[in-house]
Amino acid sequence: MNILIIENIWMGETKYGFFDKLLLNAFTILPTLYARKIAAITPKKHAVKIINERNSIIDFSKKFDLVNINYTTSTAKRAYEIADEFRKKGIIVVLSGIHTSLMPKEAKEHADSILLGWGELNWQDLLNDYEENKLKSEYKHKKYDKNTKIPPI
Repeated sequence: MNILIIENIWMGETKYGFFDKLLLNAFTILPTLYARKIAAITPKKHAVKIINERNSIIDFSKKFDLVNINYTTSTAKRAYEIADEFRKKGIIVVLSGIHTSLMPKEAKEHADSILLGWGELNWQDLLNDYEENKLKSEYKHKKYDKNTKIPPI
């Protein structure tokens, strides 16, 4: 499976010009570890690409089997724009993050599936379900404690 993980940023009306990128890089927070954690626990039989909009432009013409977008409330509008664009092309979109967990009904309008709570706890379940053609519309929060192993062993 070919998987894309996107770290989106709030773009406002920017068009990726030099000054836009300069301002975005200067005034946005550092990338989270989420994309790297998800990539690290993804079975090696899958190809994973991470795109951070601070540094790269998303190429919507490339073919992916599944796209995961992890976002916050401040970047929800942009996350939904990206999700909707991929879904128009028939690509499965998974949304995750704080905003998804707080507003699951809203997130479902733009996704084929959502991960609630600690997304990395459900990621492998989601991948297995996708491969078996049994993708659920929602993966509920699992309890996370000091004994939890990621990936599950």
